[in-house]
Amino acid sequence: MVCYYYFLQYLCTRNLRTPVKKYITIVLLILIHTTAHAQTMTDTSYIAQTYRQAIDLMSNDSRQFVQARDMLRAIQPYAADSLARQIACGIALSWYLQGCNELARGIIDSAYTYTERSLEAYTLLEDTAGQAKSLFVMGDILRINERMEEALTPLLRSRQLSAAVKDDNTLTDALEALKYIYDNNGDREAYSNIEAELDSVATFTSDIGAKKTYMLKRGIEMTKRGRYDMAEYFYNQYIAAAKEENSPDVIYAVATYYRQMATLKQAMGQYDDALVYGRKHIAASHEGWTDRTLMWYTAYLNHARTYLYMHDVERMQLYLDSACVVAGVEDIDVNNRKLILLQRALYLKEAGEYDDALAALNDVDMLDDQDDPYRLYHIDIMALKGGILYIQGRYAESRDLYEQYAFYIKELHGEESTHYARALYYLGNIEAYAGNTARGCELYGRAARLIMDNLKEQLKYVSSADRKSYWDSFSSILFDMSPFAARCGIADGPFATVCYDALLFSKSLLLESEISMQRMLRTYGTEQDMNDYAELTAMKAKIDELNRDFRANRAEIARLYGIMIQTDNRLTLRSKAYSDYAAFLNADCRYVRSMLGDGDVLIDFYDYVVASDNRRQYAAYVITNDMEHPRIVDVFTQEALDSLLNGRDIHAIYDKTTGRLGIRLLWQTLEKYVTPGAKVYYVPSGVMYRIALESLPVDEDSLLGDRYDFVRLSSARNIRHDETIHPHGNRDTQGATHGTATLYGGLTYDVDADVMTAESGKYDVSPMLAMRSGVTGNEGFGELPESLGEIDTISDILGAHGYATTSFSGTAGTEESFLSMDGQSPTILHIATHGFYYTADEAAQVDYLKGYKDAMMLSGLAFSGANTAWRGGRIPRGVLDGVLTANKISYLDLSATQMVVLSACRTAQGDATAEGLFGLQRAFKKAGVGTMVMTLWNVSDMVTREFMTEFYGNLATNGWHKRTAFEEAEQTIRAKYPEPFYWAAFVMVD
Repeated sequence: MVCYYYFLQYLCTRNLRTPVKKYITIVLLILIHTTAHAQTMTDTSYIAQTYRQAIDLMSNDSRQFVQARDMLRAIQPYAADSLARQIACGIALSWYLQGCNELARGIIDSAYTYTERSLEAYTLLEDTAGQAKSLFVMGDILRINERMEEALTPLLRSRQLSAAVKDDNTLTDALEALKYIYDNNGDREAYSNIEAELDSVATFTSDIGAKKTYMLKRGIEMTKRGRYDMAEYFYNQYIAAAKEENSPDVIYAVATYYRQMATLKQAMGQYDDALVYGRKHIAASHEGWTDRTLMWYTAYLNHARTYLYMHDVERMQLYLDSACVVAGVEDIDVNNRKLILLQRALYLKEAGEYDDALAALNDVDMLDDQDDPYRLYHIDIMALKGGILYIQGRYAESRDLYEQYAFYIKELHGEESTHYARALYYLGNIEAYAGNTARGCELYGRAARLIMDNLKEQLKYVSSADRKSYWDSFSSILFDMSPFAARCGIADGPFATVCYDALLFSKSLLLESEISMQRMLRTYGTEQDMNDYAELTAMKAKIDELNRDFRANRAEIARLYGIMIQTDNRLTLRSKAYSDYAAFLNADCRYVRSMLGDGDVLIDFYDYVVASDNRRQYAAYVITNDMEHPRIVDVFTQEALDSLLNGRDIHAIYDKTTGRLGIRLLWQTLEKYVTPGAKVYYVPSGVMYRIALESLPVDEDSLLGDRYDFVRLSSARNIRHDETIHPHGNRDTQGATHGTATLYGGLTYDVDADVMTAESGKYDVSPMLAMRSGVTGNEGFGELPESLGEIDTISDILGAHGYATTSFSGTAGTEESFLSMDGQSPTILHIATHGFYYTADEAAQVDYLKGYKDAMMLSGLAFSGANTAWRGGRIPRGVLDGVLTANKISYLDLSATQMVVLSACRTAQGDATAEGLFGLQRAFKKAGVGTMVMTLWNVSDMVTREFMTEFYGNLATNGWHKRTAFEEAEQTIRAKYPEPFYWAAFVMVD
């Protein structure tokens, strides 16, 4: 029996392209044949002995499949019926093992032929499990050879048969191969179906091998998503399952574990740890395989990658050379030799060794049939060489290669595919660098249109968990269009329109997709859809809470994550029929023009790094309703703004002297496109999120906002003409409105545990949200004495004008009270409390937030009792801690709220990315809120009270015109407190 294990182990070493789990079943089949023979032997001992010898010939190092098959054929006519069937199964097995052996050696054609014969033999025997395995290997061989369409037929059949006999290992293999093909073909609907089926199999299977594979898959997925703690957990579960399984390939699992852990540490930038795991990977490969094999090569190659990331080119080269030596490059089959040389070329390219990389790529290309233009690797090599030549400034040569690459990609994938879009993008860039600007822009524009068209169609098939990684694979192409236009000197014209369409398409895409999903489900969703969505958001929120102490909660996180993924996939598959899901992506330059009135102007800012001198440039698209194309305007550089501030805080830009210089810097280039008194919609970007254009001083007595009617937008998609608050319901006979308002203020941040428990018990909050951690904090929140008077006055104002108001103060303003508004929020929501936003570096000094890097977890609001948790105190079981993060707000349904007023510090701050501002602004927008009143920096408790009461007083007496009321309140406070620190912090955002 031991020889069977060694033979299986040998097979495992000979295949780099397919998982070893595909061949685990070999030893099981052998054991079945041998055991059954011992139990049912009815023929002569000679036949039995010959049968065992034949099986041994297939199982030992000689791998004498032909001889074994001849022996089995010779005794088959003389065997009793039961043994004759076993002998027939042995013959089928010999074909299967021979095919697997050839595949492991990289001899693809004969591998396919032998496996095809095993399928014929298993079909005659009506052995469904054997057919499923053979079909999988045949399909996987076709997949490896990039014959994707041909591979679908055997893989789909393997999927069907393996499911019928409940062979979860083969089923998982077939599903993984199908998933790869659908992803490669851009068929997101089929991909989503397969992903859901894979998760279902992994959840319900009792096969430890299938579960092991699932854990490895999840670890790799989490590494790609940047969830490194989760990745490590799944890798540890993978190796634990492998040891529990106690299969002969456990050494392969150990080597795989070390390889993945080294890769994980590389991604985390922990290179010393990566080297430790890399050495363990090399040791495991030597322990498990005593001859020089491709497993050795993989270990050395991965170790070389760590040195690549450490910029230690000398050691990287050493391990690359060692990898080739131990793999015996000159002795192995041609397909594996091509794979090795290609990987070597990629490393050399990344290390900046461009000439050596080109030489290695040429070596790979020469190993193929030169008469076949579609040969394996050849087309990809064109793109790789084109990229290297581009970097070297050899534009003419690069362009020729990209021309060929685009032609072949079009032939292979079609002219509507994202593959072809990427080819056009590469070609457009090199054309521009070669001086052919017009053609470069035309090609880039076509690429962008193709990507946007594909995303509009495919986005509805992508689960929320996968949406970011899916978008990341395309986003850089669209975001890079505007810098490309600048490099080409494009200021207007048709290409400027395409560039703006791409920018508008890209900004807040992930946010808007979530909002769109919520709206769609509320409008069209079934009760089951809504239940699934509620469960999904609750699980996400709970996982976020559990992540505060990941080590203690990792098992529960993994359990919830598995359920969450299944729910997410199920919801995605059911909701794909809702055709208006991606309607928000139809907003483009033409739409924006149609929303602008006569004289109105849209200024949409963006920023980018100029590669030539590494400076950050701010520019803007200027659009009016009579422009055929938008105008691209360079506005300022970050360096110029930093120089103007000279180390002072951002609010110094509103000082009279500095402000006039600020006007010149931030507005002068835009002024020519705006007439006095015009309505100016503007969308910030980068540092502009921290600046209110309307508050910049023009002269001693006036602001920029006195000359123009500014409207600050979170996205140009949000241009609205109606700027009044519309209370729910109708006016009564006296003309009073019937809106609702909820107000928080005068909160008590130090609350006794018994009181917290009593207040918490007043609300029915999902138990998925009611989970507390033991994370400690440092400083607490001080009382805000003016905030109680603030909400009392506002309540009186609103109540006198027909609003039904609810106020929370003291110990009553709990986090539970806020969360209970989910799905039934008021018309107006006013929160007078402490707000916070920390960068990841700042959060490292705050125990409560330590370890978090996501801005949605590093920004939030303080509610009653918040100091207990913030200072590290114990929270009663089942009670929320009063620290409400932006992340948790984003899971709520506050769509009935037309305006939220965050009367707190720094609520308009966050992490400014190309996709948008991550923080409280994003949270409330995702929750469905309309207009937001926020603050750019820390504000005075007393002055804030005065500003807010003035604002609401104006609002109630001017017909509920929110922006007019806001501007008048700002003017009043500015007259009383001229220092910009007191009044310029307040902004209104649509």
